[in-house]
Amino acid sequence: MADWLTDQVRLTLFLEKPLNEHADGAWQVTTGSLPETDVSKPRDASRRQAGAWNDGVLAINTQATRIDWVYTPSPDDGGPAGFATNAPERVTALVGVAHQWLGKIGAKVLRAALAPVYYDQVAGRLEGYRAIEERVPWLRDISREGISDITLQINPLGRIERPLPLTINRVSRWAVAAVSPFTIGVEDDAVRANATADTRHYLRIDLDLNTRPMDQAAVRELNPDEVVAILYELAAAGIGIAEQGLR
Repeated sequence: MADWLTDQVRLTLFLEKPLNEHADGAWQVTTGSLPETDVSKPRDASRRQAGAWNDGVLAINTQATRIDWVYTPSPDDGGPAGFATNAPERVTALVGVAHQWLGKIGAKVLRAALAPVYYDQVAGRLEGYRAIEERVPWLRDISREGISDITLQINPLGRIERPLPLTINRVSRWAVAAVSPFTIGVEDDAVRANATADTRHYLRIDLDLNTRPMDQAAVRELNPDEVVAILYELAAAGIGIAEQGLR
């Protein structure tokens, strides 16, 4: 298994009833502490709370019938510039805080979505395209000279079996990212950013795994533990796509 990297994970729940009576406690319920920032927009019935969490930043965005947890882990010291290692474990940790929130709030959920972004370092641009070919069986002959940029989005439907059989959306966006680290220095009393020659290439897989609108009635009947079981199934589907591709 590759040492998958990440720079963001989002988890979203769409709720049956407005969340207004619970919005004040979203951060406290999730983390057990007070947020560092707390911004409300009464006209939009929205609120954003954010603070340090799990070696990174967690933002909780609440709207009337929607709640998003957006986790941005800090890059690892000495690791690839801009990325955090142990991506699957970070996805699991985010599901864990949603589990805690659901267990205390008990809101009825209509739809669930999990959207991690995975990166894997490759030797170069063509090697990255070859990695996409290996994981997307409908593609052929993109890993050749003369192709300078590829961005692909595809949604082959998938299945999960627990806690009940459901067809899920498996939206995936595929690309090769070129990252050039830079140094910060002061020259002539001005701060300057100087790019290094060490450009690194990464296979980038941006996922949005979610239950479908036509299954809202079935999902609504689930208890919090069963909703969390769906989230863990989505997490497993995500790392499965990263490792084995779309099958």
